[in-house]
Amino acid sequence: MNLRSARFATIGLGAAMLATAFAGCGGGDSDGLAKDDYIAQANQICADFKNGSAENEAAFTEAIQSNDLDAAASAFEKNGEEIGAAVEEFSQIDPPSEDQATIDEFVALSRKQVDLAGETADAIRNNDEQAFKELADESSQADEEADAIADEYGLLGCGSADG
Repeated sequence: MNLRSARFATIGLGAAMLATAFAGCGGGDSDGLAKDDYIAQANQICADFKNGSAENEAAFTEAIQSNDLDAAASAFEKNGEEIGAAVEEFSQIDPPSEDQATIDEFVALSRKQVDLAGETADAIRNNDEQAFKELADESSQADEEADAIADEYGLLGCGSADG
């Protein structure tokens, strides 16, 4: 399988995928945080997540270079577990109520990326290059849409401006 050219981020397991964490937002004050406070907290969570994600990306790259598809798939799965932990952290903050529709759209795209990540890990493990390509393309599109929303909203640590 020619996965060497595949980037870990193309299937949405980079910082943009952390947007899934917004699914846990809620509770607390009905008006949510002030937008600036919400953005600061969200961007910090994304920055923290990126550190672990970079380690997973390195493990993925090493596994692909050694043609260890099971280890590559495991790197995706580990990243998914870390996203779950980030969801718990995000559940402690509330978005501004007037921005809920924007956050909901961002969440839907991010959930799609999480679902696709699991399917992609299976495709890697099964050496199914066609499925991998299709899933990577679908996830890349969702990632681009989520990045655009994050960037416009000001979640620069979670969108395409995150480095």
